[in-house]
Amino acid sequence: MGEARMYIADQRNEVDFEDGLLRSTLNYEDYYSSHKEAIGKLLYVNEWHGIAKRKLTVSASADTIMIILPLLNAIEIQIGDQSYLVGLGELIVIPIRQSFPICIHQIGNFEEGFIFQQFVFQATSNDTDAVHKYSLPLGQFEQKNKMLPILMDNKFSFQLFIGAFYGKEETNMLLPENCNKLFAYPLNGSFEVEERLLFFGDGLFLSDLEVVEMECLSINGLILLIAF
Repeated sequence: MGEARMYIADQRNEVDFEDGLLRSTLNYEDYYSSHKEAIGKLLYVNEWHGIAKRKLTVSASADTIMIILPLLNAIEIQIGDQSYLVGLGELIVIPIRQSFPICIHQIGNFEEGFIFQQFVFQATSNDTDAVHKYSLPLGQFEQKNKMLPILMDNKFSFQLFIGAFYGKEETNMLLPENCNKLFAYPLNGSFEVEERLLFFGDGLFLSDLEVVEMECLSINGLILLIAF
């Protein structure tokens, strides 16, 4: 029997600071709970809210891989003398070999500021050292109501899948070889994943899986699955 852990959105740790807001699903920096320790090599799951015309500084630990997905407005990420533009509908994967701060700000003069989702993995010897940016495979009608892989080039020891659902639809997804753990995270709408109800911001960890069964319960929904 595999392990199952639920993480409720309303139970995330929330930190309000001068330049924004941070909601943490797992332990992060000064926040610790015995029920929210790292899930294997998945170390952090954070939702960041930035203020318009201000920069957010995010710490980056050595030998990790940071995934950033904009949720509201496009952002620019500055890492040393390099900068990367990441728009809505895109995702960036940043391998980090040495600890350093990352500065992030929004592109454009939108008063509502910006929001992005951050996932951080422990790096392995199978992960590339190069930064990779991906477009989310959501643009065509025939791609609806199923889970689609994002990392198409097999550069990392984990895989991300995203699914856009229209109507109350069911689907099954076979996990990749060498992956038997799954973290599910709705980005919009509500879902039932392996008979567990998830809303936006909730997280679900499952282990010892080969196939995941899921259903969108809302008129439309968007969900991210991470297999590792």
